[in-house]
Amino acid sequence: MFFPVARIIKPHGVKGEIKLLPIKEVFAPLLVTQNFFYLQENKLKVSYIKDYKQGFILKLVGINDMDVAEELRDEELAVDSKIALDYFKEEGIYFTEQWIGYQVIDENDKPVGVIEDILFTGANDVLVVQGASEILVPVVEDFILDVDEESKVVKINTPEYDK
Repeated sequence: MFFPVARIIKPHGVKGEIKLLPIKEVFAPLLVTQNFFYLQENKLKVSYIKDYKQGFILKLVGINDMDVAEELRDEELAVDSKIALDYFKEEGIYFTEQWIGYQVIDENDKPVGVIEDILFTGANDVLVVQGASEILVPVVEDFILDVDEESKVVKINTPEYDK
């Protein structure tokens, strides 16, 4: 299994370098630590990767000219799913889309409701929790106290406007 982390934007120069952007900004630190990427199911060895403007310049072993690099335009690069999941867990990165249907409890372990939807606001995600009434919970450190992926429970610090 593979986890997509970057999109190839275009060739860079004539020696087979490619410009790429992380699919999500939180993936950037993961990109620079990789020795291999997967393109579809092909394992590609990294020669080097370096920061460049808002993205990265990547040189893959065996991609040595602009024409071959051009064929990769708009493709996604992936890493092994286990590497990605270990990184996300270590960094405390969650994908809120997976939380729909999770139970929500408050700081005193009392049931609050169930996550029905996620609002993507740009600044941060917001959980739509349906219980006795609908509440909105920003996905920020002040409000998300714990996420138990196994039990599918999110523990929150209840927003003041709902107390």
